[in-house]
Amino acid sequence: WEFVKKTGIARGGAGEFPRPAPSLPHRDYLPGPLFVDDGLRLRGVIDFGDFQGSPRIGDIANLRMNEPDVDLRWLRDGYGGQEPFDERFERRLLLAGAGLQIGYLAHFLREGNAEEAAVVHRAIRETLAWWRAAT
Repeated sequence: WEFVKKTGIARGGAGEFPRPAPSLPHRDYLPGPLFVDDGLRLRGVIDFGDFQGSPRIGDIANLRMNEPDVDLRWLRDGYGGQEPFDERFERRLLLAGAGLQIGYLAHFLREGNAEEAAVVHRAIRETLAWWRAAT
């Protein structure tokens, strides 16, 4: 928690974004469970074993964290400019991503997995740099 307080992400993001409407996101929204047609348009999603109630931005943050080079325009088009794909999308994504990363860091530290903890620590530092640049 000290880390979160020192970074300012929690203070900066919590008041900026109201709580979104309840939803049941997939929570494992990665390329594997996505079905696309020959034109690469999304046609279906499988494997809902990890779904849980949370903001929709969490799915997108998980996708970005695991597949940082994926172009999200196809997903943005599907939302038609609605939340979370509004004018503050990038900041929402950074805040949600930071939350995921901090959770993973805590998990790997608790498990004694220094190698994975170091990877996540570097990712958190990158997220903080992007957050500071966006504010």
